[in-house]
Amino acid sequence: MDYQGGVTGPSNNTRLSEFSYEQNLFNRIINIRLGRIAPTKYLTNLPTDCQFVSFVCGNPGGWSFNANQSHWPVATWGGMLTIRPATNYYIQTGAYADNSWGFTRTGFPFSGNWSEAHANGTFIPVEGGYSSTYETEAYPKKYVVGFYYDSHNFSDAYLNTAGKPLLTNGGTPMNDGAHTEVYGEFMQTVWKPNRKSHEDLQIFGGAYIGSSGHPTVNAYYTLGVLKHGLPRRPHDYMGLIGVASVFNQRVTAALDTAVQVNGGRGNFARSTEGVEFTYGAEVLPGVLFRPYIDAVFHPDQELYAYVPDPKIHYSVGGGAQIMIRFNEAFDLPEIKPL
Repeated sequence: MDYQGGVTGPSNNTRLSEFSYEQNLFNRIINIRLGRIAPTKYLTNLPTDCQFVSFVCGNPGGWSFNANQSHWPVATWGGMLTIRPATNYYIQTGAYADNSWGFTRTGFPFSGNWSEAHANGTFIPVEGGYSSTYETEAYPKKYVVGFYYDSHNFSDAYLNTAGKPLLTNGGTPMNDGAHTEVYGEFMQTVWKPNRKSHEDLQIFGGAYIGSSGHPTVNAYYTLGVLKHGLPRRPHDYMGLIGVASVFNQRVTAALDTAVQVNGGRGNFARSTEGVEFTYGAEVLPGVLFRPYIDAVFHPDQELYAYVPDPKIHYSVGGGAQIMIRFNEAFDLPEIKPL
């Protein structure tokens, strides 16, 4: 059940976000998953991501803006093949229907959302890397490289079919065709008081670069640090992350034109940057209280503003979140994928 507001997620709906069949073969060397899946759940995920509240949990911002595939919690039909040739190494690929129309449907499980009548492309990712945990390595790390191809015929943010600005000339948006993206990301444990301790210091980051077409975000970067275990608070953690998006010139041109059409002045920066600090305090076993504060510089306003304002140079936000790990709080077994 999702209660996010705005266009970042489907609001106040109950959804069936996965209905799949999973099969391991050859002593877990090969894993196959088929069904209704939110594909991004299994891609570009660092173990550090969801320890933050505001900026990263799930896929990087560049994906959310650029790809036409379904994002959590909206599922689509597809499948994924994962091969683990050696301990901690993996490569995975798959194919999924592009069906972002499902975001507007309640979808539990029907309301037309299970039909592929509105599918308008195919999303094909390839990702490989090295990934370890405390169960397999004293100093866990993850290194990933990947690529995706999205066959959806994307509409241009700025130009019409005659090659002129949409906002001042009207008409139909120009079609930009498919696009591709390459990416790399890492997480490395760099310090522990001893090899057996789970107290640690980790650094992580990533770069996600549009490699063809005209994606909304040409490049997206992350860099951060996490400290698990604090003096007299062994189950607490704190983290700091910075993010930056470099937007396609046609996106900023469209925003600049919107300012002019509404009688304003000024131009938008090509990039937007942000920092977030989060503290995770364990108040009871399995129960975390997570206050955070973030700041965004040159807010892009690409999705949220009806009348964008280039004079808004920064924004500051904050809040707190309660997170419950039910297996720890109620001494239940932890459910893990096969």
